[in-house]
Amino acid sequence: MIKYLLLVFVFFCSQASWSTVHYKHVSTDRTAQTLFDQGMLNYYGYLYVQAEYNFRQALQYDPRCGMCYWGIAVSKKQQLIELNKPFSRVGLDDMKNARRLVSSQKEFQSDLIQATMKSFSIDPTLSSQQLQIQYIDALRKLYQKYKSNKEWRGESLALLVDALAYSTIEDDGEASHCSRTSNQDYKQEALHLLRPILKDASYPDHPGLLHTYIHLAEKNLKDPLGEIVAQKIPAFSMGKIAHYTHMPNHIYWRRGRYNEAIQANLAAIEIDDQYFKNNGAGLNSYYYEYHYLHSYQFLTVLNVLTNNVDQSLFYAHTAKELMDGTRLDSLKDYRDILFSLEHLVLARFGKWHEILLLDMPEGTKELGTLFIQFSQALAYLHLGNEEQFNTLYSQIKNQKYTKESKSDYQILVLSYLTASHMSLHHASLIDIENVFVTNNVNTIEKKLSSMNPPVWFFPYSLFLSEAAVARSDLQAAKRHHVEFEKIYPNSTLGYSANPK
Repeated sequence: MIKYLLLVFVFFCSQASWSTVHYKHVSTDRTAQTLFDQGMLNYYGYLYVQAEYNFRQALQYDPRCGMCYWGIAVSKKQQLIELNKPFSRVGLDDMKNARRLVSSQKEFQSDLIQATMKSFSIDPTLSSQQLQIQYIDALRKLYQKYKSNKEWRGESLALLVDALAYSTIEDDGEASHCSRTSNQDYKQEALHLLRPILKDASYPDHPGLLHTYIHLAEKNLKDPLGEIVAQKIPAFSMGKIAHYTHMPNHIYWRRGRYNEAIQANLAAIEIDDQYFKNNGAGLNSYYYEYHYLHSYQFLTVLNVLTNNVDQSLFYAHTAKELMDGTRLDSLKDYRDILFSLEHLVLARFGKWHEILLLDMPEGTKELGTLFIQFSQALAYLHLGNEEQFNTLYSQIKNQKYTKESKSDYQILVLSYLTASHMSLHHASLIDIENVFVTNNVNTIEKKLSSMNPPVWFFPYSLFLSEAAVARSDLQAAKRHHVEFEKIYPNSTLGYSANPK
């Protein structure tokens, strides 16, 4: 397998051709053209606020740049999609300007504008989900028309697969970072389109194609193409767009290459630090939380998985210190994840006294409260205060949630607390196993495994492996540890030695 990967990688490296995103004849003004192309590179790097800023700057040099108005419209739309907010009207005026200014003689640009108009409407009965489906259908037709056109085949495909990746839209105003389509048909459609193109040396590498592929295929640990794409995408960062530098992390961490993942996040943070020093537009938007603090969150979890308590606590604390809770009203769950991260790390490493000394941050909502109470309950249990443990357990159990994801986390928390209590009171391994089986914990953990990074790093398989070791049942310990390694290969997380 390793030999095969090396051969494939050498082949692709020898055949690859590099390009930035370039739309010919967007503007006769050279500066406006350059700014537009920079905007598209930022757009495919999910730096939508900076992309919008680039497009607006381009208009200062060429007020008749119709495609610049198109860029503004799609950038504003994506900003709202990532916040799960309605976008139906946000780009309408910009799209009207784009349609007015772009000549039908510029065939691809004109066709793209007509396709993008499907994203916007004044009809209040059309949901964002319906508009996105209309947009996807229009982009399918666009790609069919241009898939044999060397100039526009890559771009038309990049726009289509990007839209397919964002096909699940809730309009509930509660954003979920790194969430992608839950529609498996759309996902498979995108992968079916992407794979032959990414293997075709006649196609220049495109940041949108590479980026979307990583998000859609990262969980396929046996996919050699994922490794190749991870090697290619940082070139589009050019020391300025941190997210392209960060993206190989998504491939590496799932394959147990934690040190490489850590380095990718550290490099991304360094780029963002410089970007913010230069007053980058992303500093004043949720990009700061979604990408910059996201890298700190990843570093926290990666150091948990490599059993590095000091570094994981450092990054968890730093993420909390760097965040501004008042900015995150549209990202309540993400804010709660950062608020509770330090508590969870302390719980993971059994720092019981430290947990009880740590305050619950002001403004903590449902998810953060659940995780912090979980860590406190574990602390009281292990410190022998069963009264406080039972009080917190009851509070957690009696809480009612409307969102399925929070109910899932509640089940995980209660199952772990129950199993911990039973284990400390010398229950049999089979009785402890039945707690997780009865509550379908395996199914829930698999469902939540798409999270990047994992929010829940208390896998039941590791708990059972450690419980088996404590009961000198090494056969069961090994069996459960094998299951743990399927999710977190090469991880050294855990209190007990790996029962090989």
